Amino acid sequence: MIEIIAMVIFAEAIVNLVFKGTVLQPLRDTIINHTDFLRVRGEHPLECKLCVSVWVGLLSSLVYLFLGIVCIKWFVMGIVIHRLSNWFHLVISLLADIQMDKRIDRRKNLQQKPN
Repeated sequence: MIEIIAMVIFAEAIVNLVFKGTVLQPLRDTIINHTDFLRVRGEHPLECKLCVSVWVGLLSSLVYLFLGIVCIKWFVMGIVIHRLSNWFHLVISLLADIQMDKRIDRRKNLQQKPN
């Protein structure tokens, strides 16, 4: 079960990198420009997050489950840990923002009280 959850997180991380990673944008744009024959109703599969996630999920699960090479599993776990650390960072940032808002509200309340 943990391997399935790890593969879901891995697929989400790879799709996120494909669409938001500035390093991969030139490669993605080049592939889109040179493979017009893949367009369906004007849309290229690499312009669709759902399409990319299907193929990433399929290919990564096939490689991970059937090849089972240790270095591939390390790579997958590295990406999963990276993604989980990003989510953890977001939670910590949100909690810090909530704490800061409470401090600001407390300071405003103290300043508004008449002496």
